[in-house]
Amino acid sequence: MSDFSMKPESGTNVIPHLLQQLRRHPKRVVFTEGEDIRVIRFFVSQAGATSPDAGVVLSEEKAPRIVVLRWDEGLGHWVMVSYANFNKAIAAICEQDPIVVKGETPNTSAEDLALGMSLVEWEAANATGKPTDEVGQSPAAQVQFANGQGWPTTDEATIDDWTPAKSYEFDNVGVARNGDVVVVSYDVVVDGVVIEGEEFRDTATPRLATYLRDSSGKWQRISMGSFNVPEGVPADVECVSLAP
Repeated sequence: MSDFSMKPESGTNVIPHLLQQLRRHPKRVVFTEGEDIRVIRFFVSQAGATSPDAGVVLSEEKAPRIVVLRWDEGLGHWVMVSYANFNKAIAAICEQDPIVVKGETPNTSAEDLALGMSLVEWEAANATGKPTDEVGQSPAAQVQFANGQGWPTTDEATIDDWTPAKSYEFDNVGVARNGDVVVVSYDVVVDGVVIEGEEFRDTATPRLATYLRDSSGKWQRISMGSFNVPEGVPADVECVSLAP
């Protein structure tokens, strides 16, 4: 993962700054699937950032991101395919109802929705140790967790030690497709999964996964953003006693 020295102005979009850094440091692009897809993981701090739909102020600390970009030849620039933002709220507007931001109703066909459901079902089978050959994971796929952990690491290490989940219950599946690229969002409760010695929480958390269809017609997962975090307290968090 790259730790870019980006300091965008408060309230501005971080993507133009990311692309500027990529032009300056092309070797820091950590994934290439063909010449028109980029999956990038990085940390960024956005001081003063707010979330109008939630009515909250977000943390100024560095937080991970995972973004998938695709080159559009007709437009002549990169287009965002998916973007997972792991920043967290630190304050809320008191005595004020959240501002509701309404987007367009997704125009997902029944065929694409069925495809998205099948991809999540593959994720469930994979997470519980029962993977099938119908879908695959690209050898260069990127995974990012909310606590900052991500694979492969900068030294190209991958997940070596993991225990399959006991169950994988998902809901609220959303699907967006652009030709041979599919983005799927969903909520999931995963019970008993252990990754690199850390057990993750069994509460409902979102996922954002992106898949690319290869030349043989097989769908391959190229990125996964998991908003789950380990069960235990992080090592860098100081414990405070409530005793007088």
